Order: sequence, then structure tokens, then C-alpha cells
Amino acid sequence: MPPAAEGERHLMAVVFLELTGYARLVSENEAKTLGFLKEIEGLLREETGSFKGQLVKFGLDGGSALFQTGVAALSFALKVQQRVATRNAKAPRMNRFHLRMGIHLGDVVMREKDQPVGDAVNIATQIRPLADPGGIAITDTIYYQVKNQLSIKGTFRSVRGPDLPPNLQVFLIPPVGTFFVFWNLGKHSDRVAALILGLLLLGAGAAFYLNRDTSRRMALMTLGTDGDTDSLQVAHLLQEELDQAFAGVPRIQWVGHDGVLYLLSHVPGSSLDAKTVQAAKQGGLKYFLDSRLNRTPEKHWRFKYRILSVRTLAMVGSGTLEAADPESLAQELRRQVTDWAAKAF
Repeated sequence: MPPAAEGERHLMAVVFLELTGYARLVSENEAKTLGFLKEIEGLLREETGSFKGQLVKFGLDGGSALFQTGVAALSFALKVQQRVATRNAKAPRMNRFHLRMGIHLGDVVMREKDQPVGDAVNIATQIRPLADPGGIAITDTIYYQVKNQLSIKGTFRSVRGPDLPPNLQVFLIPPVGTFFVFWNLGKHSDRVAALILGLLLLGAGAAFYLNRDTSRRMALMTLGTDGDTDSLQVAHLLQEELDQAFAGVPRIQWVGHDGVLYLLSHVPGSSLDAKTVQAAKQGGLKYFLDSRLNRTPEKHWRFKYRILSVRTLAMVGSGTLEAADPESLAQELRRQVTDWAAKAF
């Protein structure tokens, strides 16, 4: 695709992407993270050329590419995610990385230094956090343009925001290799909670977990927010960061938010009711977190939590954290809960 001239307005498909967990990766190993970015840039430049696109920006805060059609943009995104998944499968866990992508079709204007601006860029940027690590979020405009030309599986989600079009629907495409059934259940837990809980009480799935050592098992059972788009997106990111932060922590068997037991025990909302507690008991949980996420006047995020005993509902630990990003919250919560577990177990 020929470079767009400065100041000209074009109808284009915009792909906006980011390296998932960049701040955490840099804090752990800056040199390795910069190596990831260099590898990603080479991959993006190669694939944008393959699909006749233009990589107009790539830096520490993400990248963007322009394409003439939604089909080309999504084909590019799918190919990149497939190549990253193939690469990660051959790499040690500590040397893996994941990308999130958001795609929208709309007007784009090129400013100086090849900086794209316009509604298409803004919307692609805002829907990107909705994608899972390794996943893709596309607007309904893109979906209806490509649905008869590309084979894709995913699910729709309604999105609201002050700078988003009314009634915007976003189609989420899962990461490569995801077990679609459980992934889809997780995205629609509010619709299937009653059915899943009924199956749980009948014993479906519980037997597997009841045969495990559950003396230290914990799950993020409830995470309440103010319900606005920013809070919901940060809550989603926080759950993913917690899954990574608690992976392999001694003394705690953390149940990931996309794990089977979490799906069987999760009831949307922030209040503890009888069904939530019953699900936790049937699933073999001994402790769980009851938590809430709020935005502070200083634009930070405040995370208040209680560690509750499933058997007695007694509070056995609590705390309040405040940080500017989900990664920092997850790392501090990991430290506090690990300290609590060292004393409790």
C-alpha cells in the first residue's frame, strides 16, 4: 500500500497492537523486553508487506498498521498471532510474549511523522484491551465485512464509552490454541452462571477437583467495579495479571480466572450470596478473595480485598492496595497474600 500523504483523509482499516504486560516485563528484564520489541517489529514489517499494508508506528507503547480493507487487516492480525503462537510453543516459558490487537475501519488522517489520527485509530485503540493476550478484538464494522470471506470463531460483546459510537458491538477472537467452549463460557458467565451452578451441584466437574489437595486452594471469586468501561477493562487486565503473578507461588494453588473451577464457581457481581459460597465448597475451595476495584481522585486504582474462609466465611486477611496500573496491583497483591499464606499454612 503506498504511504498516505500528510493531511489526506482515507477510509482504512486500522490495526492497533501492544505487547501484553510491557511494564511488568521491563521491570523483570529490560534487555530481554527490548529484544522482544525488536523481534516483534521485524515480524510486523514482514507481514504488513505480505498483506499490502503500512506499518506507520511502532514503539514502546504499541504499534499501528493501516490496510485498505478489513479482510487484509484481519488476515494480517491472524497471521501475526499464529506466528507468535508457533514461536512461543518452541520457546521456554520465560522467553514467551503475547500481543493484543484491536481493529476498526474508518476515516484516517495522516499527520506529520506518519502519525495516523481519526476515529478509526481512537476506536481501535480503545477496544484493544478487550482482547485476551494473543487475541484480537474487532468492531462489528470489520466483522460484517469479513464474515463471508474469513473463517473466524469468537463472540460479540457490547461496549460503551464516552468516545465510542453508540451501540458498538465488538467481536472477540480467542488466542490461537484456546479451547473455545470454555473460553466462550467465560465470556458469557453472566448468561450461563445458573446453568453451570446447577451442573456443579449435580457433581459435574467437581469430582476432578475434590480428588486434589485443596488445603491451600484459592480463587478470585468476586471482583466488583463501578461498572464503567475503564473499570471493567482494568478489572479484566487485573485478572490476567493475577493469574500470571500467582502461577507457581509456593503454598498457594491459584485457580485462574479462565480455569474450569473458576467458571463453575464464579457468580457475576460483588456480593456474596448462598450460591457463591455453595459453589466454592463444592469446588473444593478453602479460601477466596472478595474484592473491589475503584478509581481514586488521583487517577490511580484502589483495590480493597478480604480473604475469607469458605467454611466459616470468617475474614482471615484483608488489605488495600493503590497503584497506577494492573501489573503493579497484581505484584503487590501477590506479595501480601504470599506473606499471609506463609503465616497461615
